[in-house]
Amino acid sequence: MGKVTLRLDGSEIFKWSGDDLGIRKLELAFADAAKDRGVTPAVLASSIVMQLRGMGIVEEKRAQTLQLMGIMYFILSRATDDPRHAGKYRDYAGASDFDFDLQVHGREARVRLKSARWPEARAPLKPG
Repeated sequence: MGKVTLRLDGSEIFKWSGDDLGIRKLELAFADAAKDRGVTPAVLASSIVMQLRGMGIVEEKRAQTLQLMGIMYFILSRATDDPRHAGKYRDYAGASDFDFDLQVHGREARVRLKSARWPEARAPLKPG
């Protein structure tokens, strides 16, 4: 099971834990929410993140759920930029511990990986 800690400008705003199936369910639910609003998931996630600094985490439960899904979608869809762990953070989040710091300034959002515990490489299976 993976864990994600998310900070906004250094202050923790929420924690999430789950596996690959949980990530896939989050992505599907968020894609449905975006479709209902007539936009792509990436556009909705970006819009949510851009409003985060001014709004903070909303209190109304349904709106908060969508907001947190959007933030997770935004972060997990980012490339790792790590040659030892190619791909996107979503490819590893179900088995890793990540601590991200989200920084929103004007029309720019940056995701900084503060710390990570990546899954250990598995040894290849031996024949028969």
